[in-house]
Amino acid sequence: NFYLGSFAFLIGLAIGSSGHLVRGSKSGSLIFDIPYLRIFSIPFHAIIAPLSVQISTGGKYGEKFFILDSSKGLHYFIKNNDLRVKTIKEELSPIKNLFNSSLKNQLSRYFKGKQKNFSCKINFLNGTVLQKKVWAQLQKISYGKTISYSHLALKTSYQKAIRAVATAVGKNPIGIIVPCHRVIAKDGRLGGYAWGIKMKAKLLDIEVRGMADSIYRGGK
Repeated sequence: NFYLGSFAFLIGLAIGSSGHLVRGSKSGSLIFDIPYLRIFSIPFHAIIAPLSVQISTGGKYGEKFFILDSSKGLHYFIKNNDLRVKTIKEELSPIKNLFNSSLKNQLSRYFKGKQKNFSCKINFLNGTVLQKKVWAQLQKISYGKTISYSHLALKTSYQKAIRAVATAVGKNPIGIIVPCHRVIAKDGRLGGYAWGIKMKAKLLDIEVRGMADSIYRGGK
């Protein structure tokens, strides 16, 4: 809409390029005035989901995860103890329960090795240009495949900025579904992972049953 775009442009000039968030009058909604002149008001939904997986050494590895979505798509899937969770709750006042009610079941099936692809839209609320380009490339890594951080960098316009690309991988706000766990070190080591190395190894083992297509050969 031309008039909405013009209005957004004027606000953009007034607030500068950084943008900020303004709480809406309705609980659980937020009006965004952000760079690139995008303005909308939508309700956000969130749950704290306890998920557990069997680890190769015996027992279960369990964590609580914070999942935030809306009609625009999935925005966050992070550990519940992540420092971002408090800010997200304060700024967005999400409604309890997910907009995409099937997502929790899809995740449960994934952990059982029965779900290879997820049927949900992805919508990043934050992130630099570099980060969003890296996160877009992560979504192209197929189930059961792994690539190195340097190979991932080659797929972006930041081919020599391997460290910056690796940092962007680590800041991925949507775990598993945007599969940053499929990026490993060039020599076959797992590399870092925000949810811990044991979890990264388990996720890869779920997908490749310990027989990865790359130099990674299972989470030991």
